[in-house]
Amino acid sequence: MMADDIKKIVTFPNLPTSIKGDGRYVLSLLRSYLKTVNDQLNLANGFTADDVDANNKGEYDMPKNLTLTFDRLGGLLLWDRISDESKLKCYEVRMDSNVGNAYGLLIQTKDNETTILPPSYSSVVYLFAVSTEGKTSNGISLHYTKSRPNAPTNISLTKNNEGTLITFLEIPSDCIGANLYIDGVKYQALDNVVLYHNQDTIRTLEIAYYDQFGEGERGALSCYVPTVTGFYVEKNGADLTFSWDALSLYNVKYVVKVGTTHDWEQGIEIFSTKLNKQNYIYPNSGNWYFMIKAVDDHNNYSSDCAWYLLSADAEINKNIIFNFDQQAQGYSGNKINMYLDSDMNGLRLEESAFNGEYIMNVSLPQKIKARNWIDNKINAVTTQMIRICDMDFSVESYEAEHILVCGIIGDIDGVQVKKQIARYIGADSDDLFNAIVDGTAAANGGSLNENINISIDECRYNKGIFITDTTQLSYDVSIPERFSLEFWIKKKVLLHDCIILVLRGSHTLYVGYDKKQDAFYLRDDVHPDMLTVSIKTLDRDWLFIGISQTIDRRSFFVYGLSYDVMGQDSYEVSPCGSFTQLYCYPKE
Repeated sequence: MMADDIKKIVTFPNLPTSIKGDGRYVLSLLRSYLKTVNDQLNLANGFTADDVDANNKGEYDMPKNLTLTFDRLGGLLLWDRISDESKLKCYEVRMDSNVGNAYGLLIQTKDNETTILPPSYSSVVYLFAVSTEGKTSNGISLHYTKSRPNAPTNISLTKNNEGTLITFLEIPSDCIGANLYIDGVKYQALDNVVLYHNQDTIRTLEIAYYDQFGEGERGALSCYVPTVTGFYVEKNGADLTFSWDALSLYNVKYVVKVGTTHDWEQGIEIFSTKLNKQNYIYPNSGNWYFMIKAVDDHNNYSSDCAWYLLSADAEINKNIIFNFDQQAQGYSGNKINMYLDSDMNGLRLEESAFNGEYIMNVSLPQKIKARNWIDNKINAVTTQMIRICDMDFSVESYEAEHILVCGIIGDIDGVQVKKQIARYIGADSDDLFNAIVDGTAAANGGSLNENINISIDECRYNKGIFITDTTQLSYDVSIPERFSLEFWIKKKVLLHDCIILVLRGSHTLYVGYDKKQDAFYLRDDVHPDMLTVSIKTLDRDWLFIGISQTIDRRSFFVYGLSYDVMGQDSYEVSPCGSFTQLYCYPKE
């Protein structure tokens, strides 16, 4: 049985220098050699040939040396003819051993080869010899598993006058061809060099080798070039500085156009570069749209252009100096872990504090279009000069509207000084409920119900309500099933188990803190699950808490200001009803 054979190197037999007799010895050597070659061919391919019933001689001569090979035309089954074919009706190739049955029959032939195989890449082939007298030989079977083709590599595109030349690694010798999927459309090729005549730019390309059993793994080449982000144009007279975020694409180039609208096709190209920053001189008059697209080395452009509208209106202000003299005001701002040293006429840290903050209100006298803060001077108690670090804060940028902490501006005796700008935005007129504004317990969109044992205390940018274990503060509200609620709290000491806020209606929603888990939580009295968020905070910190309930999802957010960290948790759950009361009780 060939299944027990092992792989070995096959060498041609040494034939005798002279042949005597009828040459049967030489023929026996050649037959033995050919049988060994066939056996090794099957073993090399992982195929094994066995007698169907080795103990049964059969009624008719059995074909031998069944082999299977694959080439560019497909698979080929080959076997030795029986010694006497005078009464041979056919060789029957099957997928089972039920000779004479139409089901499972592949072919009946008098040839000693066939290209007809089972439809699967892993199967068994049975071969029998059938005589004209109806006698059947003992069969021989061949078990094969053809490995699926690997994904093509070395895929490349080259533009020419006739279209796009597509090349990839040569088609394997045991595969028929390759399927190409160009922008989702399938093409077939029998060579690894294909000319795509369509002049349109190829966005996506996938290639897979295929054999008679189907295609193998796909190799992909993405030709998609994303839209450029962070495009910004800075004007200084006629001198313009262009900057944008670099794309992580090989050999990418950027093309910049200018026009009276942000229509890319109507724009005029002014420069192209492989860098993500460029200086340029353009007439300082009118309003201009500057547009940018990225292009790769296959001439694929971004689908959309990024644009920036630059207005050449007369400058409103230049080199404006603001003087906020806090010494003259007696340092009346909000002092956190700091105090006024009257002898030295300056602010100092409290002895037990490691950091301190001084927060003051700043009001600009008019609407000012400014690029950045150029200089800062601080009158502080120190024996060293203040070292001012460079920073750039664009007042009209997206970041200015959404980011709180702007950066480090100085260093006093090794202590970092941070400048934070909080843009005051009043409550929207469509808010359902708004309470505890600037140190009052009054509410808009609701009414104050309980107001027991509360006191006013400094928060960060304004005053708030100081809640203790004996505080009872509640409101009558009208909050629907789907809502969002957010608030800031100032943490002055280590938190213990407490309830921060309660919403009551047909059911109850709790916001609290669990000391054992060291986590904030959001739960109701309907569902067994609860949302938890654990973040790193200081003993004295400012925390933002947000709740969102949609038609099918509840979300919980906690943000810590000191470490600038945010945690969130959410899960799919339906609303638990509307709410008519809001409680700020630390304990129930």
